Amino acid sequence: MEEAKTATEVEAIEVTLLRSRREPEPAHHFANGRKVRRSMLQFNCMPQLTPREKNSILIRLAGSYRTAYGREEPFAKQTLPQKIFSAIWVLEAEVNNGGFSQYFFNSSRETSPFVVEACHAIGARQAAAICSRAITCAFPNGIPGDLLQMRMAAADFPDTVEQSLNEIDCEFYKYPDDLTELLFSYVAAHPEEFGDPTQPEDLKKRVLKIEYVKDDQVGE
Repeated sequence: MEEAKTATEVEAIEVTLLRSRREPEPAHHFANGRKVRRSMLQFNCMPQLTPREKNSILIRLAGSYRTAYGREEPFAKQTLPQKIFSAIWVLEAEVNNGGFSQYFFNSSRETSPFVVEACHAIGARQAAAICSRAITCAFPNGIPGDLLQMRMAAADFPDTVEQSLNEIDCEFYKYPDDLTELLFSYVAAHPEEFGDPTQPEDLKKRVLKIEYVKDDQVGE
């Protein structure tokens, strides 16, 4: 009589049988009772990254060919996902550097008619509300259709408008939405536009940078 197999042996047999199958993978799977695309499952299996690592990846991405921002393509000609990335990226850069007053004055003003939509697209609802209030405060009659007119208006905001924008700046600086996490999640969910943010080439760059520093230290 054949001896009873242990749980480990049974598990090994099941794994072997699964590996031996060559059935094509379906385009969709079922999870928690609902149909999801395989790409969504792959995204959920991404390696765990710290907020600092995600921020570093976004910085490299912003300066790479993978983004229209990095390629310096005109904002109006960018695809929707690229516009969303560009709008969020310049929003953070400009407001953190000089507030919404600077945001409406610099070239970033080109993204202002779209920035509220971009915030909603990544799930930053509170940031969207802050941006909407800043736009209404700066341009109560609506955003000027001409970029030059917008710049001229921003250069001559009344003191009352500047004061109100400063107060809105303070609300933005509190980061009611984690823009780094939300933007990273959006990028990771659109590999057709931005590639895989966890690709080995990113890790390779990090390793090369560390080796370069070590070589410098050795040479000193």
